[in-house]
Amino acid sequence: LNHPSEDLKRTIADLRSAGFPNETLEELLKMLEERLKEQTEEHNGGNYWVGTQGRTPWGNSGWHPNGIRIGGQSMHRTAMMVAGERKFRDFRKDNKLDTRQFQMAFRTLRQLSAQERSAEKELDVDATIHDTCESAGRLEIRYKNPRKNTVKVLLLMDSGGSMDYYSGLCSQLFQVATKSNHFKELHTYYFHNCIYGDVYNGPRLWQDGQTPTEWLLQNFDASYKVILVGDAAMNPYELREKQYDWQNQRYGPSGLEWLELFKKHFPYLIWLNPEPLPAFQDFWTLTHLQLAKLFPMFDLSAEGLEAGMKRLMVKR
Repeated sequence: LNHPSEDLKRTIADLRSAGFPNETLEELLKMLEERLKEQTEEHNGGNYWVGTQGRTPWGNSGWHPNGIRIGGQSMHRTAMMVAGERKFRDFRKDNKLDTRQFQMAFRTLRQLSAQERSAEKELDVDATIHDTCESAGRLEIRYKNPRKNTVKVLLLMDSGGSMDYYSGLCSQLFQVATKSNHFKELHTYYFHNCIYGDVYNGPRLWQDGQTPTEWLLQNFDASYKVILVGDAAMNPYELREKQYDWQNQRYGPSGLEWLELFKKHFPYLIWLNPEPLPAFQDFWTLTHLQLAKLFPMFDLSAEGLEAGMKRLMVKR
């Protein structure tokens, strides 16, 4: 990093004037100002200057918990502040994912609803337009039997840890799903990183109570559409290692074994991932790549959501 830009100086001033109560942040900002007064050239590595690939609290592409990222891209997500940014990017730069996008995606699933015989009819807009055109513009009103919601959805969401970064997006997904009138049933549970012997009834996990995973497999049949939401990022041992069941004092299935049971039990199942599939492989992307091979995995973007809903309409 060279001399601080005027934009960065304004950011530091803004942060200081905001009156943050965190004393550590105040100290970091003060030290950052002192370093920037001394620094005259670019620095990479080290533990003193503002730069890259070092261990100071300021810069990017290095390592220091609870620092201030300046420039670069987020890697470990340990920064408590991002300085020098005057704009916020959408979750995906290609398409903005908003409430309407979620609503339109869930509406796709409504095509699975059956039409019921009923004395009450509803306007068939498509048929009305078609027949009106066929009759040279003379209005031909057509009616159809209303659809009865038959779609049953089981929504399982990763909560906590690295998913905190996407809490706003997942909250939006949850709100739209719970308010949707396109489902006959919607059941929502939570897990952390991977599904094990229990799932949880709320995003705070232990504080919200838990439900045995075996109970889900026994009480939700193969007709349910299952949507797993998570970044699939965890230590590989969390997938492979047997999990100790404290209640029964024995080792139970590994996370991977539980997921394979889900895949076998539910023929309509997809995984929505807010993290794009990594182009390279390292320790922290192994589980993402492995689970992408196990499940139909889609980006939690506008296009990915639409593609995922269409996939749920097809039996595996």
